[in-house]
Amino acid sequence: MIPPFIHRIGFLEDSHRPPPAPYVTAIPAIKALRAHPIEITSPVVILTGENGTGKSTLLSALAERYRFDHHGGARDADYPQQVYAGNDLAPHLLILRNQQPQNGFYLRAESYEVMLDKTEPQLHSLSNSVRALSHGESVLSLIQDFTAGRGLILCDEPESGLSTIRQMVFLAEVYHSIAAGNQFFLITHSPIMMAIPGAQIIEFHDQGWREITWNESENVQAMRDFMATPEETLGELLR
Repeated sequence: MIPPFIHRIGFLEDSHRPPPAPYVTAIPAIKALRAHPIEITSPVVILTGENGTGKSTLLSALAERYRFDHHGGARDADYPQQVYAGNDLAPHLLILRNQQPQNGFYLRAESYEVMLDKTEPQLHSLSNSVRALSHGESVLSLIQDFTAGRGLILCDEPESGLSTIRQMVFLAEVYHSIAAGNQFFLITHSPIMMAIPGAQIIEFHDQGWREITWNESENVQAMRDFMATPEETLGELLR
């Protein structure tokens, strides 16, 4: 297996730089990152956990450092620039890497339409216009088109718009593209997405972050409990 581009993510303490915004260092996962860097051990890194714990902040900081447009899209694309204050974490992110990726893609669920408007002309290898596809189908087409090899792929909740079956297809696409030398960072709450073989799963919580197995994930446990006794779980929820 080809070694991943990024093998450690930490926090850069530099007295010569302006201090980060207070809200950045107050985020639990970022606070923990200052004390303990994340050692990357797999070409697929899953970031999961509750909302507001710093997952998207960390991913967008990675995207900015690797010259992705903040709305999403391909690296170094010549998009019309819009006013953007920048990610306050990005200048303080310490990234240790083996080499630079040759290409890549940043998929953001929140700005999917904006990203698609800017990316569509680049999808020259697709047989049909992405605009003719559903949200879920176009997400799969984008991944297939930008995982030819040696790429850094950042995805924020790629399960958005994907059916259960399509999530399984996405999982297979990611797994098979690893052999081509791609590295993935995926934010997801989906137990299916988290089941990518060999993935490193990092769960963010209100005390920081921890590395877990698939079975230890709160999302997996909650889904397993619900599927085992849906009537009982619904009864508790609705009361």
